[in-house]
Amino acid sequence: METIRHKYPRTPHLPWSFSKTDDDMVLHSTKHFEGKEVVITEKLDGENTSMYTDYVHARSINSSAHTSREWVKKLQALFTLSQTIFGRENCLRQGE
Repeated sequence: METIRHKYPRTPHLPWSFSKTDDDMVLHSTKHFEGKEVVITEKLDGENTSMYTDYVHARSINSSAHTSREWVKKLQALFTLSQTIFGRENCLRQGE
Protein backbone atom coordinates (compact mmCIF):
# COMPACT_ATOMS: atom_id res chain seq x y z
CA MET A 1 0.00 0.00 0.00
CA GLU A 2 1.38 3.40 -1.00
CA THR A 3 1.79 6.05 1.69
CA ILE A 4 -0.50 9.08 1.38
CA ARG A 5 1.57 12.28 1.43
CA HIS A 6 0.41 15.35 3.36
CA LYS A 7 1.47 18.94 2.84
CA TYR A 8 2.60 20.59 6.09
CA PRO A 9 -0.10 23.06 7.14
CA ARG A 10 0.50 26.79 7.45
CA THR A 11 1.01 27.99 11.00
CA PRO A 12 -0.71 31.26 11.84
CA HIS A 13 1.05 34.12 13.61
CA LEU A 14 -0.34 35.50 16.84
CA PRO A 15 -1.92 38.96 16.41
CA TRP A 16 0.96 40.71 18.18
CA SER A 17 3.75 38.97 16.27
CA PHE A 18 6.49 41.38 15.20
CA SER A 19 7.82 39.18 12.39
CA LYS A 20 4.67 38.72 10.28
CA THR A 21 4.63 39.87 6.68
CA ASP A 22 1.78 40.77 4.32
CA ASP A 23 1.41 37.19 3.03
CA ASP A 24 1.44 35.52 6.47
CA MET A 25 -1.66 33.98 8.02
CA VAL A 26 -2.58 35.70 11.31
CA LEU A 27 -5.04 34.68 14.03
CA HIS A 28 -7.69 37.37 14.43
CA SER A 29 -8.56 36.31 17.98
CA THR A 30 -6.98 34.27 20.75
CA LYS A 31 -10.25 33.73 22.69
CA HIS A 32 -10.26 29.99 21.90
CA PHE A 33 -7.10 29.66 24.04
CA GLU A 34 -8.69 31.18 27.16
CA GLY A 35 -8.83 28.78 30.11
CA LYS A 36 -6.48 26.30 28.41
CA GLU A 37 -2.82 25.50 28.90
CA VAL A 38 -0.97 26.89 25.88
CA VAL A 39 2.63 26.42 24.79
CA ILE A 40 3.96 29.10 22.46
CA THR A 41 7.14 28.53 20.48
CA GLU A 42 9.18 30.95 18.45
CA LYS A 43 9.62 30.16 14.77
CA LEU A 44 13.26 30.40 13.82
CA ASP A 45 14.61 30.47 10.31
CA GLY A 46 13.94 27.06 8.83
CA GLU A 47 11.54 25.07 6.72
CA ASN A 48 8.72 22.68 7.40
CA THR A 49 9.62 19.02 7.05
CA SER A 50 7.52 15.87 6.69
CA MET A 51 9.14 12.49 7.30
CA TYR A 52 7.54 9.20 6.32
CA THR A 53 9.04 5.73 6.48
CA ASP A 54 10.02 5.96 2.82
CA TYR A 55 10.09 9.67 1.93
CA VAL A 56 11.12 13.14 3.16
CA HIS A 57 9.85 16.45 1.82
CA ALA A 58 9.76 20.11 2.72
CA ARG A 59 6.45 22.01 2.80
CA SER A 60 5.79 21.17 -0.83
CA ILE A 61 5.30 17.44 -1.37
CA ASN A 62 7.27 17.63 -4.61
CA SER A 63 10.12 19.74 -3.22
CA SER A 64 13.44 19.21 -4.93
CA ALA A 65 16.48 17.78 -3.17
CA HIS A 66 18.79 20.19 -1.37
CA THR A 67 22.05 19.60 0.49
CA SER A 68 20.66 21.26 3.63
CA ARG A 69 18.22 18.34 3.99
CA GLU A 70 20.88 15.63 4.15
CA TRP A 71 20.90 15.56 7.99
CA VAL A 72 17.08 15.30 7.95
CA LYS A 73 17.35 12.21 5.75
CA LYS A 74 19.71 10.63 8.30
CA LEU A 75 17.25 11.43 11.10
CA GLN A 76 14.43 9.96 9.03
CA ALA A 77 16.44 6.74 8.61
CA LEU A 78 16.71 6.45 12.43
CA PHE A 79 12.97 7.01 12.82
CA THR A 80 12.27 4.37 10.18
CA LEU A 81 14.51 1.88 11.99
CA SER A 82 12.81 2.53 15.34
CA GLN A 83 9.36 2.30 13.77
CA THR A 84 10.26 -1.07 12.29
CA ILE A 85 11.66 -2.36 15.59
CA PHE A 86 8.59 -1.25 17.57
CA GLY A 87 6.05 -2.21 14.90
CA ARG A 88 4.82 1.28 14.08
CA GLU A 89 4.94 1.35 10.32
CA ASN A 90 3.65 4.27 8.23
CA CYS A 91 4.10 6.98 10.88
CA LEU A 92 4.21 10.60 9.76
CA ARG A 93 6.37 13.11 11.59
CA GLN A 94 6.05 16.78 10.77
CA GLY A 95 7.94 19.70 12.23
CA GLU A 96 9.98 22.73 11.61
